[in-house]
Amino acid sequence: MSNIFLTIIKSIFALLILPIIIASVTVVQGHFVHYPNIYQEFFFWGMLAFLITFLFLYQFWGFYEFGQKAMKTIFGFMSPLNRFMSTSIPFYFTVTMIAFWAIKNFFQTNNYDHHFIFFAGFALTMHILMTAQNLQEQEKTPIKPTYLFTISLSVLINILLSILLMDLASGRWTFPVFFNELIKQTQHTYELILNIFP
Repeated sequence: MSNIFLTIIKSIFALLILPIIIASVTVVQGHFVHYPNIYQEFFFWGMLAFLITFLFLYQFWGFYEFGQKAMKTIFGFMSPLNRFMSTSIPFYFTVTMIAFWAIKNFFQTNNYDHHFIFFAGFALTMHILMTAQNLQEQEKTPIKPTYLFTISLSVLINILLSILLMDLASGRWTFPVFFNELIKQTQHTYELILNIFP
């Protein structure tokens, strides 16, 4: 009985979070205008490169699992939440953006921006898609409420973290602008849904 109740709760929360995910994906696409032009271009190419490579050439499960283990170790003090942290915080994306910030600040050069942004897009896409596939395989039920709830939270945290790390690397504080737009877009999305189902 408790499992059924927990399943219902997770399903409800997943449905409530879904409009926020839709809004965040919509807002983040337009938010790249606050960064240098090459950021959007090379981030997109990094995402596309991962998709093509993963679908037709090579699947990065070994790299992905290493990143997951690294995050579980780093957040070991938060056990058992370290497992959730490993799905929510992308290891390779975080390392790439911190290295990007270090190179820009310590060597005072922008010559490698496009390389870092490309790998950032590649790494973030790898984390989100492979986490989604991994979570789906762990849950055998047809509806998958745990998967829907966990992946929704994970994607939202990934997007928020990506903006924070982009701000860190670029030296621009745009997160408040993103957050305000996210609130507006979320409200608009909820209103659209409520109008469909009065």
